[in-house]
Amino acid sequence: MLYEERYLKPVDFIYGDVRDTEKLSKILPDYTHVIWIIFTSTCSVYGHNEKEVTEEDETAPMSLYAITKINAERYLSVKNVLILRLGTAFGISDAFSRPRSDLLVNTLVSNAVVKGKVMVFGGSQWRPNIHVQDIAEIIVEGLRSSLKGVYNVATQNFTVDEIAKKISVLTRCDIQYAGQLREDRRNYRVSFAKALTSGLLKLPTEHDIEYGASEFVRLIESGRIKDVKGSVYSNAKHLSNYSI
Repeated sequence: MLYEERYLKPVDFIYGDVRDTEKLSKILPDYTHVIWIIFTSTCSVYGHNEKEVTEEDETAPMSLYAITKINAERYLSVKNVLILRLGTAFGISDAFSRPRSDLLVNTLVSNAVVKGKVMVFGGSQWRPNIHVQDIAEIIVEGLRSSLKGVYNVATQNFTVDEIAKKISVLTRCDIQYAGQLREDRRNYRVSFAKALTSGLLKLPTEHDIEYGASEFVRLIESGRIKDVKGSVYSNAKHLSNYSI
């Protein structure tokens, strides 16, 4: 409940600490699967790469977020687990969950709807992309399989400019270009052939960029969220309100 004071889904919460092994030993026998056996990492661990990268290529994390993810991967690599390096997520999951406006596609869409223009910093940098619903389905597929190891998980590689042009067509908004953000020099596109071959990832998917952008437009225009730029819809902004 870090981002919300209430939860609208019918979920049975259990109050406790995941480090409390005594309590966990009493709870776990009641369940068939626990999601933490699948670790969601990020393709951001590749940092800046000119070529399409595979799971065998060297990582080059450029942010604290990516560094913590790759450190967790290294710790878990001896634990016999499935590690999913997720592409940049986009879209919304359902009518209840907190949407995020700080993800690339969602950010461009919210700027188009709220500000009347698609704002692009740089544009030539590559990003692998995947809809949040596809992520959920892949996690479920991972639970059903015996797969272990690291897998790149994305459905489409696009440059930021290519994404912006898709959203510009959808929203009928002009694109406003600016210089590259100094604090974000990431540029990477990934091969997800391993996930496809294993059956973990299934393509084609109906959840493409246009699908996710359209549903985010409808979300904003419906008025379900009053301020799409509010800090609660941005992980970094919201977490900055907390002191350590």
